[in-house]
Amino acid sequence: MNLLLIERSSLETNSHVRESISEPETKRLRKGDWWFLESSTLPENASTNGAEPDTEKSTTPHSEAAPKTVRPVSKDVGIVTLDGDRKVLLQQWECVVLERQHDVVCCDLYDLTDESNPVEYAEVLLSEFNTWDLPLLVEGAVFYWSLGHLRRQTGQVKRFTEFRLRRMPKLGQAKRNEITRKVKNLSGLLLGQ
Repeated sequence: MNLLLIERSSLETNSHVRESISEPETKRLRKGDWWFLESSTLPENASTNGAEPDTEKSTTPHSEAAPKTVRPVSKDVGIVTLDGDRKVLLQQWECVVLERQHDVVCCDLYDLTDESNPVEYAEVLLSEFNTWDLPLLVEGAVFYWSLGHLRRQTGQVKRFTEFRLRRMPKLGQAKRNEITRKVKNLSGLLLGQ
């Protein structure tokens, strides 16, 4: 602001300054438009616009209040760079399908975030799932329901919900017989038979 006042007072002598002031002040900022003094002094009660003041006191009084020296602000203070989109998981359940009705899947929810929580019940609309997953949503199917924040590369934060179906291979008859035999052997050992 001080630069603008100085330029306006010297309008008579500098024609290039007159042209820059006549431009609208809402023009897009370029990299070279930002400048800051090496250090400036402000009174203790003045706002520093987010800059952190030094603890060292200035010797030249600026006002009646004791002034503080303020560190200069660099051009790239407000730039936040992220490598890519990031998901922050807030809650996750493992869901077991109990039944499928016309437009709803009824399921038990097992909390994976805090396993001490009791089993919950939910009805999820089929429209929430991917079209290719719909034939797989049968009794006994398992899917994961995740809730969280999606932090974009630009810094924008959005809430997200995601349904991911766990695909389990179909077991052949031989494999099912083997599992049944092992279960009988283990139950016989536990029961003492």
